[in-house]
Amino acid sequence: MALAARLDEVRVEADLEALLDGLEVELARTPAVPRQVEERRAHEVEHEALLREGERRERPPLRHAGAAQLLAADRRLDRLGEQHDALTLQLLPHVSGEPSLGEQSVEQSDRGSVRPVARARRSAAILAAMREPFATMLTGGHHNSLGRTDEVIDAVLADGARLDELFACLDSDDELVRMRAGDALEKICRERPEWFAPRFDDVLGHMGAIGQPSVQWHVAQILAHLRAGLTDEQERRATAHLQRQLERSRDWIVLNVTMDVLADWARRDSELAAWLAPQLERLTGDERRSVARRAAKRLAALAA
Repeated sequence: MALAARLDEVRVEADLEALLDGLEVELARTPAVPRQVEERRAHEVEHEALLREGERRERPPLRHAGAAQLLAADRRLDRLGEQHDALTLQLLPHVSGEPSLGEQSVEQSDRGSVRPVARARRSAAILAAMREPFATMLTGGHHNSLGRTDEVIDAVLADGARLDELFACLDSDDELVRMRAGDALEKICRERPEWFAPRFDDVLGHMGAIGQPSVQWHVAQILAHLRAGLTDEQERRATAHLQRQLERSRDWIVLNVTMDVLADWARRDSELAAWLAPQLERLTGDERRSVARRAAKRLAALAA
């Protein structure tokens, strides 16, 4: 019996090493940017193999001298998983409409280990977001919740062609959709400001014309992200927009964000600094403590 158990353990080790070697071969053969159906199929085979290995690893640990080899194999599996994540993101722009093995494997999550199944869930969520309309994803839920905004951000970062669809959500009749779209646009702009430079008029004209405070403060943030690449004329228009926003808004978040942006810009613009000082002085008397404190802090820094 002892000999038979030992043979089973050796067989598991051999199978594990062979599987990992095979996965590394598949990854080495996969191009940096897979574009063909055959390449996608190889990726899915690798993904499915990772999940099968996750199921194997859920078995009781083997108590024998080969524990070190299993630990090394575990580390190799981690590295392969990281390469799998990168391949998933590369494949997204080339995914067709049918469900992938990654999506199907989520149904088996009760049998797999945490890491492969977590990756499968992440892959499936991104792939699903690549096909679901943003207007649908951004609706519903509590009015103070961002809902599925992070999924929308992931989908746009994976496929920049959908940025126009996200901008279109600003025209929604649903205030919640507009708020979440503004939040997503600002966060995407942090990552890819070059995508927004050609859309300056959309930001200032389209987005900037929306009177909703939860959109207005995101406009200020996006303009701050874009300032380094603005032309003189664009910066003049952006500054004028922020000045009007600071003068007219009564929303405390809009005021705080706009103060921050203008104070930063005023450090290199004496004319703007001269205009901003009395505005900050006015806001030091605001009844809301957060606004008053921030105005005093920015005023002190401006005078330093």
